Amino acid sequence: LGLKHRGIFIAQFLSGGNMAPLIKPWYDAGAYASLYGQMDLDGVTFARFGDRCTTGARAGIVDAAVSGLPGGAGAADGWHPVTLRNIEKVDVDAGSLAYLDPPNPGWINQADCIDMDCDGPKHALIRDEDGTFIGGNGGAILPRSEEFSEGSFFGVPYRDPVNLEGLRPGPWWYPNVPAVMRTNRAGDLLNLTDTYLKRGFGLARKGCTLEVGWNAWRCPEATQPKSYRRLIIENMDADHEIRRPSPVAVTSETGYTDLLNGCMDHGWCFSYTCLKRLMTFWAVVTMRTEYTVHFTGTNPQKLRLSIPYTPESENIMIKIYYQSSLRLQIFVGEQRRFVEDMNLHDGRQKAQLVRDGKWTPNDGGSGYIAQLPSLTCPCQIGGVCRDALLCRTASNVHGANRWNRAEGLLEIVMSGHDIDKYIDIEGMPVVSVSMGVSTSVEEFYNVKDSFISNLASLLGVSPNRISIVDVVAGNARRRLLATGAVVSFEIEPDPEIAMMNSSISVLESRGSVVINVTRSVNVVGPCSVRYEVTSTNSTSARQGVNFVAASGVLVFLSTETSKKITVTLLSEAGYAAEDKTLVVVLSEPVNATLNDDTTAISIKNVHPPAPSAPQLNGNPTASNVPLKWSTTSWPDVPSVGLQTVLGWELQCLRPEISSTWITVPVLGTATTSLFGGQPAYTLVECRVRVQCVGGWSSWSASSAGLRTLAVCGDGTRHQTEICDDGDVEGGDGCSAACSVELGWSCVKGNGVPDTCNNGCGDGRLTGSEECDDGANADGDGCSSSCRVEGGWTCGP
Repeated sequence: LGLKHRGIFIAQFLSGGNMAPLIKPWYDAGAYASLYGQMDLDGVTFARFGDRCTTGARAGIVDAAVSGLPGGAGAADGWHPVTLRNIEKVDVDAGSLAYLDPPNPGWINQADCIDMDCDGPKHALIRDEDGTFIGGNGGAILPRSEEFSEGSFFGVPYRDPVNLEGLRPGPWWYPNVPAVMRTNRAGDLLNLTDTYLKRGFGLARKGCTLEVGWNAWRCPEATQPKSYRRLIIENMDADHEIRRPSPVAVTSETGYTDLLNGCMDHGWCFSYTCLKRLMTFWAVVTMRTEYTVHFTGTNPQKLRLSIPYTPESENIMIKIYYQSSLRLQIFVGEQRRFVEDMNLHDGRQKAQLVRDGKWTPNDGGSGYIAQLPSLTCPCQIGGVCRDALLCRTASNVHGANRWNRAEGLLEIVMSGHDIDKYIDIEGMPVVSVSMGVSTSVEEFYNVKDSFISNLASLLGVSPNRISIVDVVAGNARRRLLATGAVVSFEIEPDPEIAMMNSSISVLESRGSVVINVTRSVNVVGPCSVRYEVTSTNSTSARQGVNFVAASGVLVFLSTETSKKITVTLLSEAGYAAEDKTLVVVLSEPVNATLNDDTTAISIKNVHPPAPSAPQLNGNPTASNVPLKWSTTSWPDVPSVGLQTVLGWELQCLRPEISSTWITVPVLGTATTSLFGGQPAYTLVECRVRVQCVGGWSSWSASSAGLRTLAVCGDGTRHQTEICDDGDVEGGDGCSAACSVELGWSCVKGNGVPDTCNNGCGDGRLTGSEECDDGANADGDGCSSSCRVEGGWTCGP
């Protein structure tokens, strides 16, 4: 990475991976920089950095303790700040503390950064917070952003005579600054040397010293008490990668103008660069000062500003120039807290409200003096810091703002903040009209309400959408207005109410889902809309089974920007292969228009599919049926982990005995069990269900008829048994194999063992009969089996 030995490189925080080391080296970014990031060095020791060699290959080579990547080394976009504290230096030369390489001139081409240097290397920021690195009270090390590489600005070098005084197109020509900087609002040519470029290009560096060995500026705290911080400017428009509003000029009140280019083109489309560049800008600014920002071409309609990693005690004023007249709305943070222009109340000019008797004068009399943003004063009225009680909105808080109509500047105060307290600026298009009326200023205010009402009727808009901006005496050069007045008014658009999302997928186990409804374009004044949670012919969710139907009215108070609709979900037992769908629909807007009026909710089933029916797990015994089962494939599991098995439930039924299912114990998540303790040859049907993270599946199909084994000698005939006399002894008519012996017959017992005989009871003594009295009864001397009973004798 070059000749110098580098101690620590400035860290790169990226929005995506760079496939290192297989595709790219570690130091080649290959992606846009992430918005936020900071490298903190605390308690680090640097030793033996300097010019150590006088001969040999390293003769004259100087080291650097902290450095950027040489030539940018593939990191073209935002370089995030470095802070140092509690640093120990051992034998480190003063000229070897840091080195900031300039950007790679090769990046100036249509496939990378177009016509200017890439921003990253020219906007590094190294902060010594306690003086242990650069000495004294600390301070900052800044890159030479005032330098432009050869080939900048479409091949017209920065030092070309075309940029010098006395040559075309006038005495004050500068390379590629936004055209709007060259003239004032009246179109008069401005001398940039006397205005925005009093001290030239680059970062504000009043009181800084150029350290040639560092290729950077040393800005000690002693001479530069205003700390340096990172200002991030994000273009939030939909075309933020395909429309270029740069160069963006960021001008300090001390007369330095820094030109920002935007990100490098990192994309590849069919083996060609995509010609897309993210228009996010990482600037370096001094706090407790004022900056003016000019965009090239049309300003983004949506901007986001942030100063991350900065204490609340530090603030800055940003003034953004707008060519066209529009109403700008300021929102703070993720919660989108609306901060109204300090000279407006509910969209109406406070000066006009004072004339109407609806606002308290602030000039000590009966008039109104414009309130101004301030870095120090909580209530800046005109050029005077007044009692804070006179200002309902503080002049010096985060987000405090006003529209400077005369100069076309949005003036806004930013304080240090957490990363979720950024400032959003959104333009509201308005129609600005000035017209003459044949009444005096005083007479106009007597008929103002009628004027607005008639004008609204003529234009077909609500009177709430028309606001008076100013009323001044007429122009004497025009006879009609010599004794009349000129009325300036704005026609505002209706608020737009819309669903934040057109579709949402949710697990049924959530229990509920929140639908966000936003109000945009115009956030001033009340409005409302009706909503309904329902199903239609094209949806599949069932009311009362999958969701709870609901309806109502959402009322937006003035400056409210969001509302929530809570949809209650119901969990339907069992697996469903298809998602259930329903809709939330907006209708009947009042004082507003509808944009996206429907959110489709897709409810994803969380119950697993039913497992397969249990099967025999080996051979059954006379009293036990061994069982096994398995899960069924779950296609398109809606969430990782849902298929994790928590347990099983096994039930078996003996249909020839009872219709009651019997729960069979299953150990943990085992997929085997034993249905035991059953009579021989008992018919068994079993089913199983699985419990996963989302709940229980449906029951499986019942297993095919299973039986315990038949047992010869248990007194009941089963399967192939021809007889079963309750024993396994032969010679009694029923053999040990439960077959009828020769010369015998066996009668099936009704709940008792079989009775076998070889002619007993026919009155003839045959075979093995001891007696045969012609009866099959016991107790008469000859038993039912033709045996002589005890105490009896029988003759032939």
